Amino acid sequence: MKSKIFLFLLSIVSFQSLSAQNEEYQEIEFKKIAEGVDSPIPDLQIVCFNKFFNKDYLPEKFSEKYGLTDRSLFKKKMLVEIFQSDQEGTGIDKIEIVKILEGKENIQIEYRLINENPNKDDQKLAPFIIVQIPKSKKKIQFIKDGSDLGQVQKAYVD
Repeated sequence: MKSKIFLFLLSIVSFQSLSAQNEEYQEIEFKKIAEGVDSPIPDLQIVCFNKFFNKDYLPEKFSEKYGLTDRSLFKKKMLVEIFQSDQEGTGIDKIEIVKILEGKENIQIEYRLINENPNKDDQKLAPFIIVQIPKSKKKIQFIKDGSDLGQVQKAYVD
């Protein structure tokens, strides 16, 4: 009896896993709000529904410089903010959004780190990018340089 229950549970898990892999995704349009190499936060991928994350965690000068105090940024939209730091000295100086896909349960944000200017490889830069997408409460999955960083449901600010 226990083995039948185990096989039944295993088949449910396998079906859920298979259906997640077969989930149909559609590309989401996004708007680039800001990018640069002066990130004030070391390494963080976050989704913001309102300005309070920016207000509490980003220096005021940074927010003003990149227009992150504008309330209209969050009207029916949310911000996806990716902050990186070149701790290993690999010369990364840009973050590029490859694509953003939305499925029934998830949003996948695929990005890559780029060494765009080899002349600055000796500098420890901190690239960032902030894009705007439609608001959603779906799980967010970050994929960096082809590696899945996993799904996060609480990585946003309500």
